[in-house]
Amino acid sequence: GIITLAVSVYICATLPEMLIRCVNWILAHSFYRLTVNGLENVPKSGGALLVCNHTSYSDVSLLLASIDRPIRFLIYRHLYEKKLLNPIVKTMKSIPVGPEDGPKALVEAFTQAREAIEAGELVLIFAEGSLTRIGRIIPFSRGLERIMKGVDAPIIPIFMDQVWGSIFSFR
Repeated sequence: GIITLAVSVYICATLPEMLIRCVNWILAHSFYRLTVNGLENVPKSGGALLVCNHTSYSDVSLLLASIDRPIRFLIYRHLYEKKLLNPIVKTMKSIPVGPEDGPKALVEAFTQAREAIEAGELVLIFAEGSLTRIGRIIPFSRGLERIMKGVDAPIIPIFMDQVWGSIFSFR
C-alpha cells in the first residue's frame, strides 16, 4: 500500500495536468450527460485553433471532458489571477488575456497562442469574447483572426448546445 501511494504521488507530481483532466472528467460525466458530435474533426496530432461559443461557466470543464487532447485556453486575466483557480490554470498552460490589457499585452497573448498552435498544440478561444447573457451566439471578437494570421493550421468551430439554462449560465 505504501509503495502504491508513493507511486501515485510521484505520478501526480510528474503529470499534474493529467490528474486535473482525470478529476475533471469524473466530475463532468457525473453531473452532465455529454454527447459529442464531430470529434473526428479534431486532429489527433498537430496544432489547431478551436473556436467555441461561450454559454456557461462550465464550458471549459465540458470541453476538457469531451476532447482527448490537452487544450490551452485563452482565459480572462481576472480569472487567471484568482487564488483558487491560478494553480489549475497555470498547470493547464492557459494564456491570460483581458480587456484591461494594453495593445502590447494583447499582441503577446495572441503570439503565445500562435506559437502554441505552430508547436502542435490545441488552443481554444471563446470567439465572442465573453459569456453570453442571452443564450445566443453574439458577434465574434477579432482575436481569432489575429491568432491565425500567417498560421497554416485548421480552425475548428465548436458549438456548445443545451448548456444555457444550467446554474452556471446567466439564464
